[in-house]
Amino acid sequence: MERDDVLKIFCTDDFKEISDDEIKAANKWICSVLLEDLNTLVAENDESIQNFVFNLFESLLNKHGEDLESDSMFKKLKIFYRLFVNTSARSEIFKELSLKKLEIVHWLAILRFEDLLPETTYAICCFGKHIYNKYLLEKEFFRFINDLTTICNTNSKDHVHNSLIAFFWKLFEECPTFLSESFQSMGMRDYIYILGILIELTDNNYDTESTYVKVHENNIYFMVSLLERWCHDNFKEAETLRLPLHLMTILGTLAIHKRNYSDNVFTNKEILSSIKIILMNILGVEDKKGQIPGTSERFRALCNKDDDFVPLNDLKISCLRLVTNICMDNGVNQKNAGDVGLLYPVLQCSFDRTTLDVALRKEWSVICIKALTDKCEENQEFLRDIKNKLSSPVVESLKEKTIFA
Repeated sequence: MERDDVLKIFCTDDFKEISDDEIKAANKWICSVLLEDLNTLVAENDESIQNFVFNLFESLLNKHGEDLESDSMFKKLKIFYRLFVNTSARSEIFKELSLKKLEIVHWLAILRFEDLLPETTYAICCFGKHIYNKYLLEKEFFRFINDLTTICNTNSKDHVHNSLIAFFWKLFEECPTFLSESFQSMGMRDYIYILGILIELTDNNYDTESTYVKVHENNIYFMVSLLERWCHDNFKEAETLRLPLHLMTILGTLAIHKRNYSDNVFTNKEILSSIKIILMNILGVEDKKGQIPGTSERFRALCNKDDDFVPLNDLKISCLRLVTNICMDNGVNQKNAGDVGLLYPVLQCSFDRTTLDVALRKEWSVICIKALTDKCEENQEFLRDIKNKLSSPVVESLKEKTIFA
């Protein structure tokens, strides 16, 4: 196929005039031609490209509600749509021109076509942050994000799920306000879905240096501030334990690569203060003897929500894991942890109740204490003082866990 034959397709006013074979041949040309040649064709015919994209979406959307299984025109439009998707995957100029004509309602509507979901989600992945930057201020934008999170969590097709995961990966990395804007514009349930996607991304991609998700620092700062806000004023604004569980799980994983972020991202006393508050309240709820005063009634109520149950031990482990990962090889954070009084609740976690991660075979309370005290004289002194105040059976138990030498 020649360049002019492809141009004929982009310039058509009537999709019926183009044969299926012509569209397929154009698709092959777009996928194989030099990118420079493709961009030249697109740039030199910008108005025709915009009209082509707009008319294609409008033609598809006009088919909604019809019997599409036997609709020959819909089948032809699907081939055109693949051409749109493949061109989007290759050409930045094509994406920019497409967004000049397409409105957020076009994207919302095209998601209703189940038959087109593999192509649509791949296109959304290709557009990435361009979609965010274009439509952020549109009132329907976060309805669109809601729809994507729902599809991502419910669609059984791997390529649909993987395309959306890759799309969100780009937003977490490249859009510094994504998490804050989402929090302001979405309900708590849908926001937790967003955080769940980030957990999936970080859990799956932290095995090697080359693949880990480098979340934008502003998004990390927002998660830290959100954790602090959740704890503020005796948990006054807290709605669910699932939010801090997700936040600390994400931050705990990101902290594994803390050296790849600015020094002050994870060297942060506020994170440690928030964790101490949460740990003390967990211990207070677990305490049946009334030895730990000051437990928040609001926190107790959140623990008893039958419709949103979060195991306290999961929350405890997420606290200890986060402390471990931000204090490991970080003398400033070790000292900060001592200053905010974090060693006491961490040590308390190791007394009677397990913080064993079954999959990893790690006792997080033990690992956390070691991370807090390694090469830190102040925190080692605290442990020595505590040892002198404990009963012999408790000391022997802690020796078995190698907390005390």
